[in-house]
Order: sequence, then C-alpha cells, then structure tokens
Amino acid sequence: MCGIKESDTGLSMRAQWNLEQDKMMMKEEEALMVGRCIQIINPGTQEAKYVVSFKHIGKYVVGLDKNLAPTDIEEGMRVGCE
Repeated sequence: MCGIKESDTGLSMRAQWNLEQDKMMMKEEEALMVGRCIQIINPGTQEAKYVVSFKHIGKYVVGLDKNLAPTDIEEGMRVGCE
C-alpha cells in the first residue's frame, strides 16, 4: 500500500500520476461527484444515512454502497457519490 500526500489542490504528486490507467478507468466506470459528509443520521445502526454537501449544488441524504461499512465514513470526510 502506498500513501498519497495531498496538496492544497487535492492532487497527488506528478510522479504518482498514471494517465494511461486513468483514461482506461474513465472509459469503464462512471465518474463520482465529490462532496463532504457533514452529518451522520442514526450512526451505528442499519438505518444510518449520511448528509453530503456538494459545493454549488446542495445537500443530499444518501445511504452506503454495498461495498462500504458504516465505520468507513466519518463526519467531515470527503466522499464520492453516484
């Protein structure tokens, strides 16, 4: 596993870029909208929901993807949403 140091812009260092792999991934997968989890409703339960704020768009209440565990998300964390 390789740690990635974020800059002020949120980009990794240029030496860690892999443009060819990124182009292939963009063809295969849909892009996610990136927002910030600002609140967790009913934390620690199966009915937990997450309030995600997207700049210039608004706030949405969302659930978890099947591949995520409730412990993976914390308030204040940047998240990707479909």
